[in-house]
Amino acid sequence: MKFSEFLIECREKDVFKRLSIYVVSSWVLLQVVSLLADPLNLPKSSLTVLLLILIIGFPLYIFFLWQYGIKLENTSNTNISDNNAKASSKNGLEIDPPLTSQNEIPSDYLRFRKMYFVSTGFLGLLSLVAVIFIIRTNFLSTKTVVPPLLSSEPMSDKIAIVKFDNNTGDEKFDVVSKMTVDWIMHGITQNKVAQVISPKIIDDYANVLKASMLPLPEVKVLSEYLKPSKVITGNFYLNKNELIFQSSITDDKLNETFISFNPIKCNPQAPLECIEALKQRILGYFVVEENPLENLQETPPNFEAYQHVLNAKAVYGNDEEYLKLINAAIKADDSYFEPKVNRIAHFYNKGNYIKADSLLTLLRKKPSSNKRQSNLLNMYEALLEGDNRATYEYLKNEYDTYPDDIDTNSSLMTVALQFVNRPEDVARIYSRINISDVDTKDCAQCEFRYYIKGISEIELGNYNSTIELLKPFIKTKENKLLKRVLLMAYIKSNTEDTKVDNLLASTKLLMSSSDWRNFSLLAGKLYLLQSSPEKATKHFQNVVESLNGINDLSKDEFKDLGDAYFYLADYKTASKYLQEYSNIKQDNGLYSHLGTLAICYQMINDKKNAMATLNQLENYRDSFKYGHIDYTYAQYYAFIGNQDKAINHLFRAVADGKWYTTDGYQNDVLLKSVKESQDFIKILNFWD
Repeated sequence: MKFSEFLIECREKDVFKRLSIYVVSSWVLLQVVSLLADPLNLPKSSLTVLLLILIIGFPLYIFFLWQYGIKLENTSNTNISDNNAKASSKNGLEIDPPLTSQNEIPSDYLRFRKMYFVSTGFLGLLSLVAVIFIIRTNFLSTKTVVPPLLSSEPMSDKIAIVKFDNNTGDEKFDVVSKMTVDWIMHGITQNKVAQVISPKIIDDYANVLKASMLPLPEVKVLSEYLKPSKVITGNFYLNKNELIFQSSITDDKLNETFISFNPIKCNPQAPLECIEALKQRILGYFVVEENPLENLQETPPNFEAYQHVLNAKAVYGNDEEYLKLINAAIKADDSYFEPKVNRIAHFYNKGNYIKADSLLTLLRKKPSSNKRQSNLLNMYEALLEGDNRATYEYLKNEYDTYPDDIDTNSSLMTVALQFVNRPEDVARIYSRINISDVDTKDCAQCEFRYYIKGISEIELGNYNSTIELLKPFIKTKENKLLKRVLLMAYIKSNTEDTKVDNLLASTKLLMSSSDWRNFSLLAGKLYLLQSSPEKATKHFQNVVESLNGINDLSKDEFKDLGDAYFYLADYKTASKYLQEYSNIKQDNGLYSHLGTLAICYQMINDKKNAMATLNQLENYRDSFKYGHIDYTYAQYYAFIGNQDKAINHLFRAVADGKWYTTDGYQNDVLLKSVKESQDFIKILNFWD
């Protein structure tokens, strides 16, 4: 039976009419109960319970409608047909052969019955879903989520301050009590923490109730009438020559303490020092209470220090201003852990490992029972020691606690990719925070997140994913890192050369000449990795031509020109420019060119200078080189064909913490001769 035929049949049998009677009657009943609930003092759940009964009764009503209405009508019609048949036989008309009981039921009736009960089952299922939803929303949720003490009334956003007791025994300190309340109230309202209920308001309510012949203690006024979410209480007293303040934050019944602050001491002649310190602690508690996972403290920080940390995060990327604000936070609250650990991170990221290590040693001297603090200190210790596996595990512990913090999330992406070479982990971490609608100009971390995500997709061979991710940044003046990764994806995916050329042309227009040269050198090296020397040569020659005719070359220009000639296999000319670069006074960290220069001397058969240049690397060894020295040795030996020494130095480099960067290990053209060995695969998986 078609559904349209079924509806026609229902209309003919008055099914819709009978159902409408149930629906209308239910609606009227609900309206009556809702109107009479308050006058009859019925429970608040009465209407909900009635609604559940009516929903459950609906499919049952449909069933009984069939059983005692529609079915009886069909039975009656069938009896009439049988009587007609019997009368016809008596008149001598031909009678059909005896039928089975199944054949005695008309087929139209069977089809209608089937459709009726299928519809009934469907409506019953919908009713069941509605009943479960109503029960979960109105009964189960309040019992499983809301604590018993709070289930009767919703919490307000008001904070009450009870008068601070003067326990000094000296009436002249009564004014200090008022000053304390006023100072704390001002801090809460100024920073828009919450609406404040002052002692005066509490007293006014108490007086009104007394006048109404309903005297109630202060606690009852708070819990039954004002209903604040929290109450600030406290007192102060004299001990020898010190004024000592005590304070705590409780619930409105004063029977549950959320926090008791450490006593604050000051000179009795300068009570405002205590009051200000107490205000800062109270405000610090309220701001970290909103986001408890952000709090690394055992006690709430000073509010002024907390503001400095927030301002520092807002200027992340401006190194001078960032460090200034971090130091201001530490000065405002010497017990504040977060700015101290952020300062260690800052110096580590800037490559000042000695400073970072000394600050970590200093912070280690103060023992802490806070597990998150200990975990972070362990992480930075592993980081400074070059133990990449431990660094990843400690950082993952912090991520598991607070995965939606963009700093922690981005740091774990970086460590997963560049420290332990697990590009497959990056997508899961990256997808936790959606930055698709965020302008990278307003988010210091966002560009770097795109950068790490793009590289990870390249390492997994998903070149088109990287291209789709980074295409929107092709024509921006900023986002140099993203264009670099996009260039890698274009070349590794063997895309048409025009896209590579267009990207380099755009870089030349929008960025500095130094940036363009770096991009061109990168393109050439990538083509060498792809075994396309002809394409590589074009880009190296572009660098050479851009610097030809310049008499007074800068330090970086000497280096770029030397590298371009090196990859063009003009080792004699390359050695001249790289030696000029080497003669210029170098910063302590600039030594990687020595490996390339040593290769140049080796290739022009000047072995004496090759060894002398290579031996200069030993002058740069210290505790914080993280494998860079041994990695440079590995490049030299791999290029001249000594694979055993190259692999040996690579193992030492990776064990010392050498990162898996965009131009290192599998992405390094100088290591091309050792990439197919089984030992090289072990190096790539060293930290698994």
